[in-house]
Amino acid sequence: MITQETEFHASSSPSVAVYLKPRLVVRADDDASYRELLAANYPLVEQVIRSVARHYHLRAEEAEELGSTARLKLVDNHYAVLRRFQRRSSLATYLTSVVGRICLDNRVAQWGKWRPSASALRQGNTAVALERLTGREGHTFKEACEV
Repeated sequence: MITQETEFHASSSPSVAVYLKPRLVVRADDDASYRELLAANYPLVEQVIRSVARHYHLRAEEAEELGSTARLKLVDNHYAVLRRFQRRSSLATYLTSVVGRICLDNRVAQWGKWRPSASALRQGNTAVALERLTGREGHTFKEACEV
Protein backbone atom coordinates (compact mmCIF):
# COMPACT_ATOMS: atom_id res chain seq x y z
CA MET A 1 0.00 0.00 0.00
CA ILE A 2 1.10 3.58 -0.60
CA THR A 3 1.56 5.89 2.35
CA GLN A 4 2.58 9.06 0.55
CA GLU A 5 0.15 11.90 -0.04
CA THR A 6 -1.68 12.02 -3.32
CA GLU A 7 -0.43 14.49 -5.89
CA PHE A 8 -3.10 16.14 -8.03
CA HIS A 9 -2.55 16.92 -11.72
CA ALA A 10 -5.13 18.78 -13.74
CA SER A 11 -6.10 16.87 -16.88
CA SER A 12 -7.09 18.29 -20.24
CA SER A 13 -10.74 17.84 -19.26
CA PRO A 14 -11.96 19.93 -16.33
CA SER A 15 -14.32 17.14 -15.25
CA VAL A 16 -11.61 14.49 -14.82
CA ALA A 17 -8.87 14.64 -12.23
CA VAL A 18 -5.71 12.59 -12.52
CA TYR A 19 -4.22 11.38 -9.28
CA LEU A 20 -0.64 10.16 -9.25
CA LYS A 21 1.62 9.13 -6.43
CA PRO A 22 4.88 11.10 -6.29
CA ARG A 23 7.98 8.94 -6.61
CA LEU A 24 6.02 5.72 -6.65
CA VAL A 25 8.24 2.89 -5.42
CA VAL A 26 6.83 -0.55 -6.16
CA ARG A 27 8.27 -3.98 -5.57
CA ALA A 28 8.20 -6.24 -8.61
CA ASP A 29 5.53 -8.44 -7.05
CA ASP A 30 3.34 -5.65 -5.60
CA ASP A 31 0.20 -5.02 -7.67
CA ALA A 32 -1.63 -3.05 -4.97
CA SER A 33 -0.24 0.37 -5.91
CA TYR A 34 -0.99 -0.16 -9.61
CA ARG A 35 -4.50 -1.34 -8.75
CA GLU A 36 -4.87 1.82 -6.64
CA LEU A 37 -3.54 4.00 -9.48
CA LEU A 38 -6.00 2.43 -11.91
CA ALA A 39 -8.91 2.76 -9.49
CA ALA A 40 -8.11 6.42 -8.79
CA ASN A 41 -7.98 7.16 -12.52
CA TYR A 42 -10.85 4.95 -13.70
CA PRO A 43 -12.97 7.93 -14.88
CA LEU A 44 -9.99 9.04 -16.98
CA VAL A 45 -9.68 5.55 -18.48
CA GLU A 46 -13.36 5.61 -19.45
CA GLN A 47 -13.03 9.09 -20.93
CA VAL A 48 -10.01 8.02 -23.01
CA ILE A 49 -11.85 4.95 -24.30
CA ARG A 50 -14.84 7.08 -25.37
CA SER A 51 -12.53 9.62 -26.98
CA VAL A 52 -10.60 7.01 -28.98
CA ALA A 53 -13.86 5.34 -30.04
CA ARG A 54 -15.16 8.69 -31.33
CA HIS A 55 -11.86 9.41 -33.07
CA TYR A 56 -12.02 6.14 -35.01
CA HIS A 57 -15.79 6.44 -35.66
CA LEU A 58 -16.58 3.14 -33.94
CA ARG A 59 -20.15 1.88 -33.68
CA ALA A 60 -21.56 1.34 -30.18
CA GLU A 61 -20.79 -2.40 -30.12
CA GLU A 62 -17.26 -1.77 -31.46
CA ALA A 63 -16.70 0.90 -28.79
CA GLU A 64 -17.88 -1.51 -26.11
CA GLU A 65 -15.51 -4.18 -27.44
CA LEU A 66 -12.64 -1.65 -27.43
CA GLY A 67 -13.45 -0.74 -23.84
CA SER A 68 -13.45 -4.36 -22.74
CA THR A 69 -10.17 -5.08 -24.50
CA ALA A 70 -8.52 -1.92 -23.16
CA ARG A 71 -9.59 -2.57 -19.56
CA LEU A 72 -8.32 -6.13 -19.82
CA LYS A 73 -4.98 -4.96 -21.26
CA LEU A 74 -4.55 -2.49 -18.39
CA VAL A 75 -4.73 -5.25 -15.77
CA ASP A 76 -3.19 -8.02 -17.88
CA ASN A 77 0.21 -9.40 -16.89
CA HIS A 78 0.20 -7.72 -13.46
CA TYR A 79 -0.58 -4.20 -14.77
CA ALA A 80 2.27 -4.30 -17.31
CA VAL A 81 0.89 -1.31 -19.25
CA LEU A 82 0.82 0.84 -16.13
CA ARG A 83 4.27 -0.40 -15.09
CA ARG A 84 5.67 0.93 -18.39
CA PHE A 85 4.28 4.43 -17.71
CA GLN A 86 7.39 6.58 -17.18
CA ARG A 87 5.72 9.95 -16.53
CA ARG A 88 7.34 11.58 -19.54
CA SER A 89 3.82 12.69 -20.46
CA SER A 90 0.55 12.97 -18.64
CA LEU A 91 -1.30 9.80 -17.79
CA ALA A 92 -4.11 10.90 -20.10
CA THR A 93 -1.72 11.20 -23.04
CA TYR A 94 -0.14 7.84 -22.27
CA LEU A 95 -3.51 6.10 -21.98
CA THR A 96 -4.73 7.70 -25.20
CA SER A 97 -1.71 6.33 -27.00
CA VAL A 98 -2.16 2.86 -25.47
CA VAL A 99 -5.91 2.68 -26.20
CA GLY A 100 -5.38 4.03 -29.72
CA ARG A 101 -2.83 1.29 -30.42
CA ILE A 102 -5.20 -1.32 -29.00
CA CYS A 103 -7.90 -0.07 -31.37
CA LEU A 104 -5.58 -0.19 -34.38
CA ASP A 105 -4.26 -3.62 -33.40
CA ASN A 106 -7.85 -4.90 -33.18
CA ARG A 107 -8.59 -3.53 -36.65
CA VAL A 108 -5.50 -5.18 -38.13
CA ALA A 109 -6.42 -8.47 -36.45
CA GLN A 110 -9.99 -8.22 -37.74
CA TRP A 111 -9.41 -6.89 -41.25
CA GLY A 112 -5.75 -7.67 -41.87
CA LYS A 113 -3.23 -5.16 -43.16
CA TRP A 114 -4.08 -3.85 -46.57
CA ARG A 115 -1.77 -2.07 -48.94
CA PRO A 116 -2.53 -1.05 -52.50
CA SER A 117 -0.71 -2.82 -55.30
CA ALA A 118 2.20 -1.16 -57.07
CA SER A 119 0.09 -1.01 -60.23
CA ALA A 120 -2.70 0.90 -58.45
CA LEU A 121 -0.15 3.27 -56.90
CA ARG A 122 1.30 4.03 -60.33
CA GLN A 123 -2.17 4.73 -61.73
CA GLY A 124 -3.11 7.24 -59.04
CA ASN A 125 -5.58 7.88 -56.24
CA THR A 126 -8.65 6.78 -58.18
CA ALA A 127 -7.13 3.36 -58.91
CA VAL A 128 -6.10 2.96 -55.26
CA ALA A 129 -9.63 3.83 -54.10
CA LEU A 130 -11.16 1.42 -56.61
CA GLU A 131 -8.82 -1.37 -55.51
CA ARG A 132 -9.62 -0.70 -51.86
CA LEU A 133 -13.35 -0.82 -52.50
CA THR A 134 -13.27 -3.98 -54.62
CA GLY A 135 -10.46 -5.86 -52.89
CA ARG A 136 -10.57 -4.94 -49.23
CA GLU A 137 -14.17 -3.93 -48.70
CA GLY A 138 -15.71 -6.53 -51.02
CA HIS A 139 -17.80 -4.25 -53.23
CA THR A 140 -18.56 -5.21 -56.79
CA PHE A 141 -17.09 -3.05 -59.54
CA LYS A 142 -20.52 -1.45 -60.16
CA GLU A 143 -20.95 -0.66 -56.43
CA ALA A 144 -17.44 0.75 -56.25
CA CYS A 145 -18.09 3.02 -59.22
CA GLU A 146 -21.22 4.40 -57.53
CA VAL A 147 -19.29 5.32 -54.41
